[in-house]
Amino acid sequence: AAGKLRVYFKDIRFGKTKGFKIPEIFANFRIVNPTNTPLSVDSLAGDIYFNKNLLASVQNLNKITINPNSEFIYSVKIESSAFSLVQTLYDYLRNKQKITVSFDGTINTSGVVLPIKQIIIQQ
Repeated sequence: AAGKLRVYFKDIRFGKTKGFKIPEIFANFRIVNPTNTPLSVDSLAGDIYFNKNLLASVQNLNKITINPNSEFIYSVKIESSAFSLVQTLYDYLRNKQKITVSFDGTINTSGVVLPIKQIIIQQ
């Protein structure tokens, strides 16, 4: 059943801004369980690219259970050492400019590791 889990790289969102700091950034994934059995997600990890430049490597080890025939939005905090790239991403999104963001990674569900390789165009 775990192999039937569907994962979609949904979007990139910013948290609330505090003072002059750049806000926290989150990558959101929509995880769909089309089976009649609850499925657990043990981890999600991979690389996020912004306009073909590595933005960050991310991982979330928080285990969750997705109910049968339902979906869950799974957020992963992006922590990047590429400050100038984060600033550029922030400026693009704030000004509603079109960007390409991609994710290349895996999700571990009930011991089954599934690849995720998706590109989104976000405005």
